[in-house]
Amino acid sequence: SDPDSLWLVKEADGMDACAIGAPINCGDQIRLEHINGQQNLHSHNFQSPLSKQQEISLFGTEGKGDDSDDWTVVCDKRYWQRNEPIRLLHSQTGRFLGATRSKKFDQSNCGMGCPIEGHLEAFGLRAYANDKRSEFKVTHGLYVQAP
Repeated sequence: SDPDSLWLVKEADGMDACAIGAPINCGDQIRLEHINGQQNLHSHNFQSPLSKQQEISLFGTEGKGDDSDDWTVVCDKRYWQRNEPIRLLHSQTGRFLGATRSKKFDQSNCGMGCPIEGHLEAFGLRAYANDKRSEFKVTHGLYVQAP
């Protein structure tokens, strides 16, 4: 369990707040807030540094951002389920979130003292047809329900 891999699932920009513990439908628009950084997973039409795909970054402060933080949940069942593969489609650009172990930040591509050394580059893919780089699974989850 890498603490840098923890995300809060939230409503899309301008939408009503998600009910705690409510299932997320395949096809729903969401935002993902990085727990440690309190910024949203974000994309725009800039080239990523390692893969030369579309750049994916973190944006905003204290979880506030804009509509370039919105993602559509793409899955084969009715709901997004733990341990089941999903894909995330960027709502503004139509690119799928992707990552691969072959595109990792290190001293040779990021410099000495790189703040993201050892992290994989996240990037946007044009299509995902059987492309495992765009497949993700949630393995842990927690929600707190008021008494």
